[in-house]
Amino acid sequence: MNKSNSFFTCSVLLFLILISCTGKDTRVTPEEFIPESISELGLDRSAEVLVFRGDSLTYYTNEAQFIQRFNFIDMASADYTGDDIVLEVEIYRFASPEDAYGYYSHVRWGNSDKTFPIGVEGFRSLPNVYFVKGPYVVHTMGFDDSEKPARALDDLAAYYADEIPGDNTMPDRFALFPSEGTVPSSAMYFPNAFLGIDFMKCVYSSYQKIDTDTVFLFLACDSAEAMFLQWSKIAEADSTIRPLPEDIPYDEDKGFIIEHQRYGRVIIGIKNDIMTAMMGYDERHKQFMNDWINSLPEKVG
Repeated sequence: MNKSNSFFTCSVLLFLILISCTGKDTRVTPEEFIPESISELGLDRSAEVLVFRGDSLTYYTNEAQFIQRFNFIDMASADYTGDDIVLEVEIYRFASPEDAYGYYSHVRWGNSDKTFPIGVEGFRSLPNVYFVKGPYVVHTMGFDDSEKPARALDDLAAYYADEIPGDNTMPDRFALFPSEGTVPSSAMYFPNAFLGIDFMKCVYSSYQKIDTDTVFLFLACDSAEAMFLQWSKIAEADSTIRPLPEDIPYDEDKGFIIEHQRYGRVIIGIKNDIMTAMMGYDERHKQFMNDWINSLPEKVG
């Protein structure tokens, strides 16, 4: 073997060794996470994996139009059988962790008391278990809610929580909400049409306890100025506009309070290119708003 061929062969071998040593998981599409069997759980796949991408999701579920609102990419589904149990898994992939969390948070609606720590967050509504991690939402389901299938569902969900890549942390911008007093499992993300308003895109929301009150907070960082302008038009068209208290620290001429027939009393404004708002505002919430606005970073990445 000549020197050039020897060098080439050694380089290839070194490259392959480096790949094997890093152990990096290159799986991306949902179907790549669905094996023929899961030996540690005693489960075998009973049929071929179903895969749906983009608009083809309409052939799988009548919820397709809703799911696609969250920048859906693709999904895979398969049945598993074990010791007298039949389970199904669905793995949905979205364009970003924010979109995945947005879809999950809407599915979770009404089940916030059933959440448990898995991935970023999960919930049980037997015979279903959902969780979100990275840009994926995983749904495991059985066909009855007796003890044995329920335990198997948890085991299957835990298996996928280990297999699915991604961080087990909330999308970064939820950290812009106050850290204390947040109503557990109330955080939601809306990629579009927040409150049914077309211009409200990429909006984060959360419920907040302030003493004995519960209020609704929302914020937006992308196109905040344009959204605020649109809210100004809503205020001028069909709301009673009230001036801000002088010590509310929004940027100059970038805040107001409105009394709206549909949304109630809303305080809304911009600070550091972040639009923040509270629905259900009252004078007794002024110190909370001051503290929240003052806590916002000068720049959001």
